[in-house]
Amino acid sequence: MKKRVLLFLLLGLLVLAACGGDSNDGGIDTGSFKTVTDEELGFTMGYPEEWVSRGGEGDIQLATSQELFDSPDKVEEGALIIVTGFEKVMVNMLTLEEVDVEDPVALLNVFSQIVLEGDDATTIREDAKAITLNNYPAAQMTIDAISDTGEGVYGQLTAVPNAEAVIYIFAATPQAQEEEMRPIFEAMYSTIQLSAPHLAAVGK
Repeated sequence: MKKRVLLFLLLGLLVLAACGGDSNDGGIDTGSFKTVTDEELGFTMGYPEEWVSRGGEGDIQLATSQELFDSPDKVEEGALIIVTGFEKVMVNMLTLEEVDVEDPVALLNVFSQIVLEGDDATTIREDAKAITLNNYPAAQMTIDAISDTGEGVYGQLTAVPNAEAVIYIFAATPQAQEEEMRPIFEAMYSTIQLSAPHLAAVGK
């Protein structure tokens, strides 16, 4: 679990000014999308064929270029998405308050408080709200941040409950590319498929 939290904290430092068939509200054709699956999380999602991916054992990372993986602090455009998660029972261990682990908004609020605590460079633009992603209950909030290089960063933090697990998705792109990347993020979310997570592995 600590590894998952640290991953998001590191992402806050590294996602600086980083961005087919079926269609969606954004008009993006997802028919040519590749797919990535994480059996530990019970999670599958499509992504544009020109993007790159890595991970798949409790953590998925997607980016518009390999350079974002290798040297994210040197990339001035593009997008990066991190998918991770852990058991719902872990959520109540992260806070002194009892959390409704069946409520996506509550799950997202707890995690965002941990990730954003003490981060003066990040502000919440839009509070967590209930949404559906490909008919799955979820919650999402949007954030604005300033990178170490002074660039504005637009971010989305999303929670998707899955049986006894909760999946967290963090997507980020430079604010200058927000209008371009938001429809792509939404198209990717529209391809999400959930299956039974391997709970023995999630959260380790």
